[in-house]
Amino acid sequence: NAISDEAVPDLAEGLRSCQSLKKVNLSYNKLSDRGDFLPPLPSLEEIDFSHNAISDDAVPGLGEGLASYQYLKKVNLWGSKVCNVGKLIEAFVSLPALTSVNIGYNSIRDESLPTIDAWLKVRTAVEDVWLAGNRFSAE
Repeated sequence: NAISDEAVPDLAEGLRSCQSLKKVNLSYNKLSDRGDFLPPLPSLEEIDFSHNAISDDAVPGLGEGLASYQYLKKVNLWGSKVCNVGKLIEAFVSLPALTSVNIGYNSIRDESLPTIDAWLKVRTAVEDVWLAGNRFSAE
């Protein structure tokens, strides 16, 4: 696919009428600098942003958007070049139904581990967290 940041407003507008939508797959696109990928979708349960190039500038907006999906169960950001996960983790804390998060093969470093640890202590219903392939030290 070739959905890029320039197409985000049209994409959001097109999806706005899909209020019963449960799954959105935007994997393998060119989303990078905008975090406002989707409009409010009250029934959304799964979202896949894997294989994009999401910049740290986009993460706060993405986190804010994800926090509005109170029925969200699965988030996939595998291989999306994410470094700073702080705002994403803040969103994950606010999602009571979230059970599966894949943030593997990004550029997450050791500095994010305490934030991830704190989230998992609060949201004990989380069943799967994929962290493989990040930039953690061997210590």
